[in-house]
Amino acid sequence: MDKKELLLQAKKLASSPYSVAMQRDETTKGSPIYLFSHPELPGCMAQGKTIQEASDALAEARLEYLMSLLEDGAEIPKPALDVTMTIWPIVTEFAGLTMLPTLR
Repeated sequence: MDKKELLLQAKKLASSPYSVAMQRDETTKGSPIYLFSHPELPGCMAQGKTIQEASDALAEARLEYLMSLLEDGAEIPKPALDVTMTIWPIVTEFAGLTMLPTLR
């Protein structure tokens, strides 16, 4: 598979509903910072000064992460759920909150 085909496949996979763990933290200077990660994709994480910046950075990191797995011929982890839920106000209200929805 050439690079172009891999990129198309990575973009398709990146649109899958992976869970997002969100955490609000502070820099050493006391400024707020948001840390986002995908629990199903170990090591796939991003940060930003705003929620939107962290979310955008995670989307880019997810694409690069999946592209790397495809290039290596590695197994692609499946999303934990078939749907995603995002509740932004909770993230800004409670510092350090990690949201990992579970359905049983």
